[in-house]
Amino acid sequence: MWLSDEAWKTLEPHLPHGKPGKPRVDDRTVISGILHVLKTGCRWRDVPPAFGPPTTIYNRYNRWSQRRIWQRIFEKMAAADADSLRKWLKQRKVKAVVPSTASRRTPYPLDSRAYKRRNLIERMFCKLKSWRRIATRYDRYAQNYLSGLALAAHNDRMDLNESPT
Repeated sequence: MWLSDEAWKTLEPHLPHGKPGKPRVDDRTVISGILHVLKTGCRWRDVPPAFGPPTTIYNRYNRWSQRRIWQRIFEKMAAADADSLRKWLKQRKVKAVVPSTASRRTPYPLDSRAYKRRNLIERMFCKLKSWRRIATRYDRYAQNYLSGLALAAHNDRMDLNESPT
């Protein structure tokens, strides 16, 4: 399970760079290893050698979880601001069918018929259940679990290649 070029282009700018010390294992390889562990549910020490040393993979996942890097990446990519998301969709001639919150002063119009097709969202949750480590919540720490959830959700939106590029 390797990150596609498209997925890597969206993640790479948000990763920490310029850390002093000995040369690091390639971030793309390590993130692919993290995704492998999250998808298969294997122990960190059982990750295939092609992804790098298991200790490196776990330490980078854990450290970046503690620094909330995964959550920040997900938040940036999810376009947390509803107005900017709606504007982005409108520029692309896509109709937003998400209802306004009850507290919004000027509610957005809602196409209830289109909203009923929300099964796309439900299918996303079904896909997340296929990530064994997510579905069974193996991680002891909430930060690590949320980081895995963010990566799995983003990954299911991207096309994964089966082999390195």
